[in-house]
Amino acid sequence: MCHVVVSGRSGSEDSARWRVGRRRLAWRPSSAPLEVISVAEGPFVLVVLPVFGWWLASWTASLLATAFVWPARAATGRWPVVAYVLEAENDRFQCRWTRSRAEADTLVQQWKTEIEQFDRPQPGPGVLTRTRKWFGR
Repeated sequence: MCHVVVSGRSGSEDSARWRVGRRRLAWRPSSAPLEVISVAEGPFVLVVLPVFGWWLASWTASLLATAFVWPARAATGRWPVVAYVLEAENDRFQCRWTRSRAEADTLVQQWKTEIEQFDRPQPGPGVLTRTRKWFGR
């Protein structure tokens, strides 16, 4: 199991939907440049072209790095598990490194259950709450 999308306990439409799973990419580039691009009009379009180029280069680098990071994670057995709210206003997420792929899959199921019961993963040892950055892990 790589990832799951989970709704909170309320089950209503306003309840947050979380994506929980093993991190597949080496890093996930920020979506902030897309927000800049979406509001550009007229002559400002020429200004955002370099921003779009940087964002595209960041994604390309992430995908290329993943070709090396994925086998390294499989060899070392260290897998990051992340949980974040879909369509959130910020880029905050929870992350925990595990010692094996099986442990990572177990943690995904545990966090899935906690989100269904408590509307969020519960804090525990080794769980970091972070903000996604341009080249964050």
